[in-house]
Amino acid sequence: MRHVRRAPEPVEGPNGTRISELVVAPAAFLPVRSEELTICLVCLDGTGTLDETTGTYLVRPGLMAVRLPGWSGRLNAANAPLRLVSFGWSRRGVAALGVLSKGIATPRVLYGRSSVELAWRSAEELRVRDPYTPNALQVFCDGVAVGLSRSLLYGDAHNSSKAEKARRRLEKQLDAPLDIRALAASASCTPAHLTRLFRRTYGFSPTQYQLRRRIDRARRLLTTTSKPIADLARELGFHDASHFARHFRRLAGLSPLEFRSRQREVISVPV
Repeated sequence: MRHVRRAPEPVEGPNGTRISELVVAPAAFLPVRSEELTICLVCLDGTGTLDETTGTYLVRPGLMAVRLPGWSGRLNAANAPLRLVSFGWSRRGVAALGVLSKGIATPRVLYGRSSVELAWRSAEELRVRDPYTPNALQVFCDGVAVGLSRSLLYGDAHNSSKAEKARRRLEKQLDAPLDIRALAASASCTPAHLTRLFRRTYGFSPTQYQLRRRIDRARRLLTTTSKPIADLARELGFHDASHFARHFRRLAGLSPLEFRSRQREVISVPV
């Protein structure tokens, strides 16, 4: 397994918060759970996916995912370590936020700016470990809640719902050729507008999203089945095995056969 930075121990804030760093080794995965907390995951480094029962989100620096108590998912790293910071609020912590709790009241995914800077500072603060660390992290946690609340106040929820509607349709037909006009029509917008919304919401165009989701599905099939590469290529909608292998290597850093072999040896870094 390639060397990755080990995550420090989580820290409890004074107002019912919990801040931790998540690290996933290259080509590995890490189960994540919110338990009794409302959480916001913020990606710092690397690319990969966040798998949930309702679908998959592409993870890249800047991604912010708000999830409620009782949630579970799985983080998958591509060919480089994936690093995130998790901001968590207990019931007491949510109550202490007051009006700022609006920002974490519902599950959503967005790409942040100022809140991501706070996540970077939190990751470094987790390694300081002096008497003021819990208080400093509490300030950063509150700042993230401010950013999330402001995104609701100034964001375009209507446009985000269009992107989500198109994403759900795309998820149902990942193995079919992408018809961007039909996809845009299903979301009641033009192809150009849908592409802009998709990039703003998920960080990728619909075409890039479809390809990466196919590769993500391939990673799981390569890990959980012994199907021949040619069969997987057809099942996933690629022209042939070489077409599939070329895109897989570009996005995963390994050939499908190399990935299948290495996946048996790679273990996620525990948090």
